[in-house]
Amino acid sequence: MLYMSAAREDGRRKPAGVFYFHIQEPRAKMDKASGRVPLPEEPADPVPADPFLAEVEKEIRKQFRLKGRMVDDPETVEEIAGEFQKTSDVVNLTRSRDGGLRGDVMTEAEFEELEQAAAEKVVSLCADLAGGRIDIRPMKEGDWTACQYCDYQSVCRFDRSFRGCRYEEIDE
Repeated sequence: MLYMSAAREDGRRKPAGVFYFHIQEPRAKMDKASGRVPLPEEPADPVPADPFLAEVEKEIRKQFRLKGRMVDDPETVEEIAGEFQKTSDVVNLTRSRDGGLRGDVMTEAEFEELEQAAAEKVVSLCADLAGGRIDIRPMKEGDWTACQYCDYQSVCRFDRSFRGCRYEEIDE
């Protein structure tokens, strides 16, 4: 969101969307239930290679879908999501029977509100840092916490049994 805001400073650009893309080696998630990948102790699957490869490619393509939000504008949607009848392969977007869109779209006003909230958060964080406040406040959403994947747990000293140590709860 911050990069997009910086790109808009000249006033000539309008936002189309903001997306997060996790860079990693794609992996096809195939399971026994699909009948596509045999377990080592089972005989080889009799399904021809072409349907198998098509299934693998489909699973890998899912991992490259853009995650984020975009402006609910017909031209913007077509440019980002491409042409699709029911569900886009590019973004989390579904077209209903009446032509309406559901998924990761928001109005221009909602998008501007999100951009403003992000800018206010940056100002608040910078003021906290300048004021010497550097509390350890890892994010938590439901049962998931940022600590689960953190490489710095051994030096972080985050411990909920100490006063002031608490998670930053994320509401979906």
